Amino acid sequence: MLLPVMLVEALTRGRQGVAGGHGGRQVISNEQFLANLVSDNPSALASAERFDPIPLDRQLLDGNGRLRLLSADELRAIDPLTLRMWCCVRARYLLPTLELVAWLRAVINGEKAIEVAAGMGDLGYHLGIPMSDSYAQQAPDMVQKYALIGNAPTAPPADVERLDAEAAVRRYKPKIVIAAWLTHKYQPGDANGFEHGANEKYIVDRATYIFIGNQRVHGAKRILQLDHASYFLPWIVSRSSEPKRDVVYIWRKPEGRIL
Repeated sequence: MLLPVMLVEALTRGRQGVAGGHGGRQVISNEQFLANLVSDNPSALASAERFDPIPLDRQLLDGNGRLRLLSADELRAIDPLTLRMWCCVRARYLLPTLELVAWLRAVINGEKAIEVAAGMGDLGYHLGIPMSDSYAQQAPDMVQKYALIGNAPTAPPADVERLDAEAAVRRYKPKIVIAAWLTHKYQPGDANGFEHGANEKYIVDRATYIFIGNQRVHGAKRILQLDHASYFLPWIVSRSSEPKRDVVYIWRKPEGRIL
């Protein structure tokens, strides 16, 4: 896949969104900018204008196109820039690892759990829990915007139910909600967000919420003002250009909260 020179130019202009804003503020989340998807180094992009994902497809995907569950060490043995470019053209944000899935299973501990904003369905599939996604990236205007930045939109597989996060919580009434790289819904005054993003306050009012993301990309979430725990786990592997800032946030639902 060709990564056009315009992407390098976009990086030199700064992290501008690919869609319109509210009063000059960005309404497409930072992780949808190529600067976060591939690399912060324009020269690295310029030296890798052509990228063939097929060799990594054979290594990372099974015969059904599902992401194989590999260890963090196996994924980190891949050149980081090459892996980020593969994620870019294969619509992956988090790459679930054996260790992360085992840790999440221990945290879930048999409770009813779902994944929202599941995208390609990798995490929920390996956890064996119901998955849903709003399919927002499949909207024609979003497909076009992603194409302009050389990035594939998520195309959820058939076992990812078409539900936004609120609708999924209403339908399944889970004890635990898991999401990775989910973007919050933009509200006036926010530093960033997405007009089709999720109302995460709705989630934390009704369930324990486990969010996997990156401090730089997701550090402006409003719900980070609420009491939560942060876990910097050594086996989170993502498309982030600052992997040391990958993090799991957990908001635990106290008894007596809204059901």
